[in-house]
Amino acid sequence: MLRNVAALVNNMTATGFTTVVDVVLESREELAALTDTLACTWDLVVLSPSAEVCRERNATRDVGERWNFDGYDALESAMRESFTDHGHWIDTSDLSAEESAAGILRRIHASI
Repeated sequence: MLRNVAALVNNMTATGFTTVVDVVLESREELAALTDTLACTWDLVVLSPSAEVCRERNATRDVGERWNFDGYDALESAMRESFTDHGHWIDTSDLSAEESAAGILRRIHASI
């Protein structure tokens, strides 16, 4: 699946779009599966709200849009092990979606 996403990114950026991929990656191997075939530059942004905030947000979603967070702590641990020294980590616990997007743009523009 990640190679297909990369192909889509390549096609979109080739036509002039700035492409954002929203995906949960657990390991550097998964990141490599997504990025190894990219023909464009890329940045990794990890949105990292606390487990408690994730559970609270999940509880407020419509039933059909809820996620099973039983493995959140293990996922976060794996991501921290794989990506702590890579990318932009943003704690979005106290941020709205709009504030999170603005934080992403600030981090990316500061690294250019």
